[in-house]
Amino acid sequence: MAMNPYAAPSADLDAGVGAEAQTLAGAGARFAAHLIDNMIVFGVPAMILALGGIGKGANEGPNHIAEAVAGLAFLIIGIYQLYGLSTRGQSLAKRWLGVRIVKQDGGPVSFGSAVMVRLLVGQFLLAIIPLYGLIDALCIFRDDRRCLHDQVAGTKVVVA
Repeated sequence: MAMNPYAAPSADLDAGVGAEAQTLAGAGARFAAHLIDNMIVFGVPAMILALGGIGKGANEGPNHIAEAVAGLAFLIIGIYQLYGLSTRGQSLAKRWLGVRIVKQDGGPVSFGSAVMVRLLVGQFLLAIIPLYGLIDALCIFRDDRRCLHDQVAGTKVVVA
C-alpha cells in the first residue's frame, strides 16, 4: 500500500515499552541493593546507638536519648524506603544502582504488591521456614532472575 505523503506523521508509542522490552537486573546489582538497603535501614540506627554509648562507663545506665534518636531514625528511614518502593518501585539503593521493581507484566508496582506481599509475606513471614533465606537468594540465578518473594508478589526487578 502506498503511503500518503500528506498524512499526519504517526508513531507506535508503545513500541519497546512492554514487559518483553525490559532488561532484567543482574544478580550483582540486586545483591548490592539488598546489602546497601539493609546497611541504611539497620546500620544508621545501630551507629547512633553505638555513638550514644561512647564515653559511658560499664556501670552507667542506657542512653535514652540515643535510643530515642535511633528509633526515630529507623522509623523515618523505613517510611522513606516504603514510600519509594510503593511509588517508584525503588528503595534508596535500587535508585542509586539503577534498578526498579515492576509487576510481572511490566507495569508499576503498588503499595500492596511492593510492600505488603513482597516484603511482609515474601520476606518476613516466609523467613520462619528453615533455609528459606538461602533458597530465596539462590533463586536470583534462575533464568528469570526472580526470587521466591518476587514470585509470591508477581514482581520482577529490571534495569531502570
